[in-house]
Formats: sequence, structure tokens, C-alpha cells
Amino acid sequence: MKRNIITKSAAGILSLAVIPGTAIIPGMNISAASGNIVINEVCASNTSSPAQDGGLYDWIELINTSTDPVSISGYGLTDKDTEPYAYKFPEGTVINGGERLVVYCDSKAEGDFAPFGISTSGETITLTDAAGAVADTVTFGALGDNESYGQYPENSGIYYVMSATPGAANAAPQGQNAVKEPEFSAESGFYDNNVQLSLTSAQNYTIYYTTDGSDPKPDSAASKQYTGPIQLSDRSGEPNVLSAHTDITYPDATAPGQVDKANVIRAAAYDDSGNASRIITKTYFIGRTASSYLKNMKVVSLVTDEKNLFDPTIGIYVRGDVFDAQGYNTGGGMTFPGMGGWNFPGMGDFNPGGQQDADQQDTEQQNPGQQNPVWNPGAMGGMGMLFDKDGNMVQNWEVQGNYTQKGKAWEREASMEVFDSGSPVIAQNVGIRIKGAASRSSAQKSFNVYARSSYGVDSLDFDFFSGTARKQTNGKKIKKFDSITLRNGGNDNGNTWFRDSINQRLITDRNCAYQATDECMVFIDGEFWGIYQITEKLSDDYLNDHFGIEKTAAVMIKNDELEEGSDSDLQDWEQLKDFCAGNDMSNASNYKRFTDSVDVQSYIDYFAAQIYWNNWDWPQNNTALWRTSAVDSSNPYADGKWRMIIFDTEYGQGLYNQNNTSASFDTIGRIKSNDDNTSKMFISLLKNPDFAQQFGITFMDLANYNFASDKVKSVIDFFSNTYSTQISDTKTRFSSGGGGGFGGGASGFQVISQFYDQRAASAPRIISGNLGIENSTGSVTVYNSSEQGTVKLNTLTLDMDQWSGNYYTAYPVTATAVPKEGVTFTGWEVTDSTGAAKTYNDATITVPVTGGVTIKALYSGTASTAAPTEAPKPTDAPKPTDAPTQPGTSAPGGFYGDANLDGKVNVSDAVSVLQYAANRTKYPLDAQGIVNADVDGSSGITGSDAIVIQQVDAGVIRQADLPLKK
Repeated sequence: MKRNIITKSAAGILSLAVIPGTAIIPGMNISAASGNIVINEVCASNTSSPAQDGGLYDWIELINTSTDPVSISGYGLTDKDTEPYAYKFPEGTVINGGERLVVYCDSKAEGDFAPFGISTSGETITLTDAAGAVADTVTFGALGDNESYGQYPENSGIYYVMSATPGAANAAPQGQNAVKEPEFSAESGFYDNNVQLSLTSAQNYTIYYTTDGSDPKPDSAASKQYTGPIQLSDRSGEPNVLSAHTDITYPDATAPGQVDKANVIRAAAYDDSGNASRIITKTYFIGRTASSYLKNMKVVSLVTDEKNLFDPTIGIYVRGDVFDAQGYNTGGGMTFPGMGGWNFPGMGDFNPGGQQDADQQDTEQQNPGQQNPVWNPGAMGGMGMLFDKDGNMVQNWEVQGNYTQKGKAWEREASMEVFDSGSPVIAQNVGIRIKGAASRSSAQKSFNVYARSSYGVDSLDFDFFSGTARKQTNGKKIKKFDSITLRNGGNDNGNTWFRDSINQRLITDRNCAYQATDECMVFIDGEFWGIYQITEKLSDDYLNDHFGIEKTAAVMIKNDELEEGSDSDLQDWEQLKDFCAGNDMSNASNYKRFTDSVDVQSYIDYFAAQIYWNNWDWPQNNTALWRTSAVDSSNPYADGKWRMIIFDTEYGQGLYNQNNTSASFDTIGRIKSNDDNTSKMFISLLKNPDFAQQFGITFMDLANYNFASDKVKSVIDFFSNTYSTQISDTKTRFSSGGGGGFGGGASGFQVISQFYDQRAASAPRIISGNLGIENSTGSVTVYNSSEQGTVKLNTLTLDMDQWSGNYYTAYPVTATAVPKEGVTFTGWEVTDSTGAAKTYNDATITVPVTGGVTIKALYSGTASTAAPTEAPKPTDAPKPTDAPTQPGTSAPGGFYGDANLDGKVNVSDAVSVLQYAANRTKYPLDAQGIVNADVDGSSGITGSDAIVIQQVDAGVIRQADLPLKK
């Protein structure tokens, strides 16, 4: 849980002394615990009971159930069974008979705190005695603010969710909490064989349950009263229910064949007065579903009443009443000629066969007809045409329906369970909304997922992104979110699904914000819903997590609409755009207004990447930027300047095989023809020579480094090799053509690869033409001793021994040497294309590129390091037969492939390696992780190590064979 410090003493607090009853009285008889010390209460979100230092921390309360004082010296508390003594009670710790002891928990606070936080999503807390035996353990589910999971009555062994009472007698549970929820004999998860599920109630309450996702109620036809064990088996052969709905697009979607299905059980207990407990929801994957790839990746199970999605009035997934109210018609029985290229009279150049004129393709709202069954409005011939009540043609992405509605009124409550590599990690209620613009018209729709206190818990306490979402201020992982997006691939839906993920993973070291993503499979009410990207949601929480911006000062503008901040912030940005678009930006004073207001490198990085990708759905759409309204000199990101955010980049890279998304297309030329001020602003800035030079150099930095062929190939191969089956299954699930196969899958990845290969050749020519410089490049080779220092070349940080790239000869390159501690930089040796060498002593030099140049950094001395004198060596991993492998216990020396030290070897390790190879400063690995990651048989950490780890994860290479031989 997030901590909120009210006051802070220099020494922190002695948490054991906060609650009376822990003092040792002279002459007192002190006994061993003998089972008398138990966990009495746990609070994961304390917002009202400050500790002595004023901090609001999670806490665990122990109670001595005996009448004698008991010593717990050497006992341990933990939230991880692999670390029983994560917090060890100091010598002399005693709890008097019948008294309580509160232990505050915080991984960052000073003083005598348990060094871990407690998950609001639920987890297990264990108390271990000094001899190593488990003294007590408590497992709980989601907890809200100032809620605890505690015994009532005390010493009864029966636990409820209740109002938190640290240091005092536990309060009687109220409302829903007054009735103890039923207990399940089997946890959510994956089972090879049938499960006989028993439900029990501590007070012999009546239990009702459902299997269709609806709320269990005595008066509901779907509810059953529990009378005996429930038999759970493989449901894949049962008829579809949710998947049978076809009114989710226009024209109707085609219902798929039988889809994979999990068992969903929702249960509640009722007392004799009709008071109900909280509903408990669990998901069971059995048989065919359990034996698939699902156990090797993240799986999200969303469970909600079918009406919340498919009811014509309140359902958010269907055309519904909103569609009916529009007065749409199909043309009064008109018969349309052949669909291929025929133009309707008076309709301009519109082609109902699925292609649009370029000036109609300017936003996601005006999306061209896709070449896959889900999107193509011409797929059903004339029957797919729709007209509004005024006779205007309406394309399928323009159709208004329930699924196009936005706002809190169209948010529905659902239960969400998340599984990671087969293990449940989250179980809580959330709010869900349909997300997107044109992609809302797809049969597979995106969701925004919100954690709110009104649903029980106001955060999602889990590392959804396998360590790839990190704070820019200190590089630490972000593990708690107030919302996420389950994205359907946007414009890439029905093709490869992963264009945006591929693009964004290649620019994580750049000076503009991006969204971390990870892959998951989604089930809704137990039915298979296909592959999605878990994606960070852009919000004030995002800015706070990544850049340390106070939420009250966060400003965010997205698609020219204010997301966070005040109207004056939006006005400031609009005025700046107007000024830049309408004035001569080659004028120094005019340009200064821009540089005073905008982080120039962030702006240039953003435009350079989008132009390289040839994103057609930008910059007239899909733009976002942020700043803070409260300048803080201690935070480099809180200077009040605008910075850019990259999102939704997939409408390019050869998508739909259209010329305007091809590698040879002149993106800047298209931007010049746009009429929006975002486009005009950029084109005006290009007329400033300083901006043009910085843009040209940055573009080549990206082309040479971020989009280098080996890096691109590694990322594309990762998605293609890892998710080919999942993509095929999703296409089968949502394709009106059926039959599975790849369609846009394997061939789609080939298109992306071809785009990047060809863009590397065509982009320099296209950019030089728009900058008004000669299309002439020369090679720049940097030599460096990576053990002694780092070279910064332009915007790149090069910590390898040798690197080369091609740059425009019209612009010089800038090199800066950054020696490591204990090392002295002694100078540069620069050799031009004729072989003539010169030396320079300045740490930063500017070097002409004409004809090519070699730059060598010279050092003296040895870097000092805090690392151990002998580097750690990984031990052999447990003998795996299938990947990913989860060792039973932590190996002391680690094991090969486990780059992120999470005890497993899977795709998250490959991602960590790719990030480390891209920017070692921003995405460091621990010393042990570096040793573990070097698996490809060559020295150093490179993209090829990531490929090897992916092959281990896919079962192509055995983990036991790592590292590969040179």
C-alpha cells in the first residue's frame, strides 16, 4: 500500500513499543510461545492510524492468547514463504498475557519496521518461531482502506474483514462483512483433472452459488443452493454463451465455433435474516485449457453478470439501444453494384470495397477498411452498408452503439482474477469500460480496468509488466496501479496484435514517455476472449509513478483534450501551437518561446520515432503530452516544460499493405499537407536550423541504435516465436472466416520485418530531402573501454567497447566521455577517412562526419567497484524439461537465464536483457543477474542473449544446456 507520511522523526520509530503490553517487568515469569502467539489482525491500507513518526503504514497485529508473558525473540514475520525471517524480532521482545503487539510494515521507512509492504490484493502472512517452525499463518483476499482481516471473536480462529483496530480489541464485522464469506476447498488455478469443489461456512450459513458469472442470490433462477460438492470438469465442449452474441459489431459478428472455457464459481453465504456475505469468485482451468500455453503467461479472468455486457439497455459490449436510437437504415432496399472500387454518386472517392482516399484516413475515427474479416465493412457486400437518418453513409467504425459510450455511467463492476505462470496473483472487484476509438467496432474490444475503493480496493497491487514499468527518477519497478488497459491491438487487431508493443519496446531509452506492455490471455465469464496487451493507462497516477509528479499538479493533454489539469493548461498549449504554427520559427526570439516551454529533446525524440514508424494515424490524432503545474527544482522532470507521450503507434509499418504505411512513404511530406496545428507546428519548427540539425542527428541516432537490425529482429522474433499459437487461436475465435491459421499473424510479422529493413534504407533519403541537406552519410565508429567509462554520442549512451553508425555529413556529431569512478579520462584520438589522426583533451568534442570518422576514448586507471572480488557464478538450474522453469528453492548462486532474479526463466528475463542492452544506466541488472543473463556463448550482454532465453522459454533449448558453448 502507498505510504503517506504526516511527520517524520530522524530515527523512525520502534514499532514494537507502540502498543502497551510489550514491556518486560522485573521478576516476571516469561514462557516460550507454545502456540499462544497468533496473528490477530492484518491491515494492508492504513490511512487513519498514524504511527509514532506520523507515518501511515501497513501493519500486522499479534496477540498473546495466554495469561502469561511470552518471549518472541528470534521469531520471524514474512509475506514470502522463501524468506521466513524477512523481519526478525529482536532479543528481549515479550508480549504480556492477553496483550497485543503491532508491527508496522514498510520497505522504505527507517527504524524497526518489517521490511515489506502488504498487498491490498491479498496475500499470506506467516509467523515463524525461533526454531524454524510455522507458528501461525493467515491468508486473506482484497482489503480496502482501513479494513483489516482479523479474528472475531478474538481467539476463535475465525477471521472476517472488519474495520481496522490496531492495538485494540477487534471490532464486530458490519454489513456484508458481518456474514463470513464461504470457504472454497480448492483455490483458483490450473488443474489437469476434474475437481470436486466443496464450499463451507463457519457458522453453517446457507450458501448460494452460480456458474454463469451472475451474483448468487436466493431469488435468482441462475443461483443454486449449495448442498454438496460441485463437480468441475473440462467445459470446452459445452455450448457457447457469451461468445454466441453477434450484435457486438456492425454488421453482426459471426459466432465462433466452440471456444475454450474455464469453470467460474461465485458464492455467497446468507444468514437466517437474509444478510449476505461478500461474493467470492474463483476460476478453474481444467483439462484442455489447463494444459495449454496459459500456464506459461499471464491470464486475466473477468467475471460479471452477462447483462453488464450484452443487455441492450445497460450492456457495454453491444450495439444496443444507443444504436437503435440513431435511426440507421440500409438504404431502403437499394441494390448496390459490384463492390470493387465502385463509387457511390455524390459520395466523393469513397470505395465501399474497403479502401479510402488518403484525406479520409486521418484519424482512428476514420479508419480504412481492413483486410481481415473483423474490420472490413465491405466483407458482407452491399448488406454491410449503413446510412443515417439523413441519408449519409456510415462506416462501421462510425456506428454509434452502447460500445461507443464513455464515462463513469458506462462502467460496470466485475471480478478480476489474474494468474501469472499458473499462479493466482490478484483477486478483486474492479470497474470495466470499453476503451478505444475505431477499435470499439471490433468484435474483440479493449477494456479499461479501474480499481476503486467503492469496489473494495483502490489499487491493483501487482507487477503486471514483469519489471519493465519503472520510475524514471530512480529506476525502481512500479508494482502498484490504480488502472490498467487490456488492449486489443488497436488498428493491428486481426493482424499481428503487437505492432505497438514492438515499436514501444524499441524506444524505452528515449526522452519521451511510453507505455509498458505485457501479454495476456483474457477469459470473460469463463469463455476464451483471446490475446491482449496489458498496457499502462495514461493518467495522473502514471505521471506520479514514472516522474514523481504530484497528482494535484499533474497536467496531461491527449488528442487536444484535457485529461488532467486546468483549462488554463490546455489554453497554454493551444496558444503555443498557434504561435509556432503561425510565426517564423527561424527567428531566434520566436524559437526561444518554444524552447522555454517545451523539453526540446523529448519533442524531437517523439516526432523522430513516429516518423520512422510512418504512423499514418498521427500527428493529427493520437498525440499526448504532459507537464507539472508545480515546479520543483529537486526533480528534473518537474521543471514545468511540456514533454511528449508515445501511444497507439501501430497504424504504420506496412499495415494493411497500403502505400501510405509503407517503408518508402514520405511521412513528413504528408504532415506538410495536414491542416491541424500540431502538424503545422512541427513543420514550422523544421525551418529553424538549430531544430532541424537536432532533429536530423536524433533521427539518425534512432535509426542506427534503437532501430538497428539486430535489435528489431530480436523483438519481432520474440513476439512471433512466443505468441504464434495464441494469435492463431484468437483469430479463430474472432474471425468470421474461421479456420485459425495466421492470416495476419506470421505473414504480418514478416511485413513488419520487411518494413524495418526497408525503412533503414529509405528513411535517410526521405529525411534529408525534407531538411534540405544532401543525402550523404558517413560512418562514425566509436572505440571505448567499457570497463573504464562510457561514451555519450549525441543522444546515445554507449557502454560497449565498439559501436558504429551512419550519420549525415551535413551535421557534426558530439561525443562526451564519462569515466567511471577511479578512472581518469586522458583524451580522444580522432581519425578521419584519410587515416589522419588528431588528439583532443576536452571531455566533450564535436567532430565532422565528412567521409567517415573513428573516435576513440582514452583512459587511465581502474574503475573502483563495490562488487565482490569474485564474481558470482550461477549454479546449474534444476533439471528442466519444459520452460519456463520454476525452481523449488532459491539457488545460492543463481542460475543461467534468470536475469531479473525472480526465481524463474521466462520471457520477462528476455525483456530485462533487451532493456539492459538498450540502456544499462536506466535499466540496470544486479551483478548476479548480469552473470545469469550471459547465456549465448559470447561475452557481454546483447540481444542474442534475449533470443536464447526466449528459446528456453519456448522449449527449443534446454535450460540445463546454458550457457551455450562458444
